[in-house]
Amino acid sequence: MAFVDIIAICWNYERYLPQFIESLHTQSNQDFRVLFYDNNSTDESKAVAKRLFEAFNINYIIISRPKSYYVSANINYVLNNYTTADWIMIISVDDWLGPDAIKNRIQYVQSNTSTKILLSNCVIYYENENKLEYRDFDYNKLKEPILDNLVLG
Repeated sequence: MAFVDIIAICWNYERYLPQFIESLHTQSNQDFRVLFYDNNSTDESKAVAKRLFEAFNINYIIISRPKSYYVSANINYVLNNYTTADWIMIISVDDWLGPDAIKNRIQYVQSNTSTKILLSNCVIYYENENKLEYRDFDYNKLKEPILDNLVLG
């Protein structure tokens, strides 16, 4: 069993898959499994994902259902039917991870055993401008109902 199950949500993101899967391949900690949920894509997302996961020898399962659902329904479906790991990471496949993302998260939760949910800083990539913007997590949001902010915001 992997220590981290990564729920990767995809809907017509074929063009982003090489960078996303490369970011998984270059992780310094490979103790994870990808639960690739395809939300009824009309492009070749599933076939491209399968080919790249196999080429990079990444532990994965491809999951799909016969029609499209909202993101929260997809996540709940995967959570209830496929996750077995100690920790779960949720990501969209039009995003990618830095090379130590999984290692750093595992180290943090092992050192902070009361952790129930882990949020992090991010880098926003503006594709049309080929520009990166670094954003720190806004810790003031923790003073508000965090679950409401995550679900509604």
